[in-house]
Order: sequence, then C-alpha cells, then structure tokens
Amino acid sequence: MTPLAFDSVGRLDDPAVVLVHGWLGDRRDWDAVVAALRAAPGLRLLRLELPGHGASPPAGPDTAHAVTALWATLDAAGVGRATLVGYSMGGRLALSAALSAPRRCAGVVIIAASPGLQDADARAARARLDDARAEELVQLGLARFVEAWYDQPLFRGLAQFPAARAALAERRAEGDAAAMAATLRALSVGRQPWLGSLLGGLPPRSRWLAGELDTAYADLARRAAAVAPDGSATLIPGCSHALLHEAPEAVAAAITGSCAEALDRWPGPARREL
Repeated sequence: MTPLAFDSVGRLDDPAVVLVHGWLGDRRDWDAVVAALRAAPGLRLLRLELPGHGASPPAGPDTAHAVTALWATLDAAGVGRATLVGYSMGGRLALSAALSAPRRCAGVVIIAASPGLQDADARAARARLDDARAEELVQLGLARFVEAWYDQPLFRGLAQFPAARAALAERRAEGDAAAMAATLRALSVGRQPWLGSLLGGLPPRSRWLAGELDTAYADLARRAAAVAPDGSATLIPGCSHALLHEAPEAVAAAITGSCAEALDRWPGPARREL
C-alpha cells in the first residue's frame, strides 16, 4: 500500500496527532490550527493529505482502501498509536480508521463530520449527488467550481473572513480536478458504511466539533457524542462548516484537551509504539 503524503513537526517520541483535511483541501488547511498547537509544544503533529489531493496518490475504490492507506502512512512514519483528528471528509476517514484499529487510537476529534447515512435510500441518493458534483467539477474546472462551492449556505461563516476565503479559493485552484473528483466518488458518504451503530467501540472521551450555524452537523455532533463512550460535543458560536479557518483556536483547544486526556489514560510506553 502506497502511503499518503504527509509532513511532520515535533519530536519523534512525542505523542502523535494525525490531522486529516477535507475534500478539495491539502495539508495547508491546518496552518492556523498548527500555529496554535505549536504554542503548547509536546506533540508530534502529522498532516496527512487525502487520496487524490496535494502530493498523495490517487484514491482507491472506497473508504476501506483509504483507511488502509492512512495506517500505512503512520507505519511509514513510525507511529504506533495516535490521536486521530479529521475535518469533514477527513473526519469521516479518521472515524473509520479509529473504528478499524481502536488499539492504535489514543483519542478522536471529529470536526464537522458525520458517521454516515443510516438509510440505504439516502445513501444511494447521496452517491448519485456526489457523482454529479464530481462530473461538474471536471466540466467546470477547479476555479469555477470552488467559487460556487463556497457560496453554499454551509460555508456562510466564511463571509466574516473575506481574505481567508479568497486565499482558499486561490489555493483550491492549484489542485487536480480529475483526481479530486475521483476521490469524491470513492469516498462519498453515500458509499461509506453506516458507522453510527459502531460508535461504542471508540476510545473514551471522543470529541465532536461543529459550528453553531452548521445546524445539520451540530445535530450530528450532539447525537454522536451521546452514543460514544463519554463523548462530548462542542458547538462553536457564530461559525459554520469551515472551522479550520473560522475558529482554529477552538479546534486547537479541543485537540490539546483530547491529548491531555489520552496521556492520563495511557502511560508513556503504551502511548508510543515506535
């Protein structure tokens, strides 16, 4: 299995935190969060790039393939156990990975993401929608598609940060439209298994974040936290879906809190299996 592209800051023997961005993004989406985290050193931060994004290889056939690639990446980086943090599509991937190998997961922080769709008809409809979006991306090209993408109500909180939105649009236009379209098809929430019934298998005290204005994901965060062992949901006031850019300090605080709890639960040698 070819590993995903990643970079790493921090000492090799520090507790590892894996950061996975969302669709259309790359590792730079975590810049502001990492800057906040680096103010409290003591963590090894690994920023992975989704399949078909940045310097990562193309997507495989499904989410299970991406999960295998994630763990292969951590193997290549010498990471045994890690706190998994993911945003949006990256959050679904992080959640799938945590459930696939819970002994390797020191903690979980899920940001504006869901455990999937329970209803089979809803999954089929979403798969068709994502296939249509993927085709539209290829037809329009990244620059035009991204402009319309961030006009959705889902991202209305970005209106408070026009410079950040402009920088995002410019950065997104650098990607490979065909590769990102293939990733959307393969990792569509419509093709992902329903994970909601498995959340009891997560490590204790998982954290679920959503913007208060992102009402659908806010509801999902509350419901998931209620099912997961000692889970907690944090709804960030005045924010929508793009929390890495709207509220990086709040995201960083959730990550450091999760890592502190993980350190309390596992002694040093068990935290790191290098």
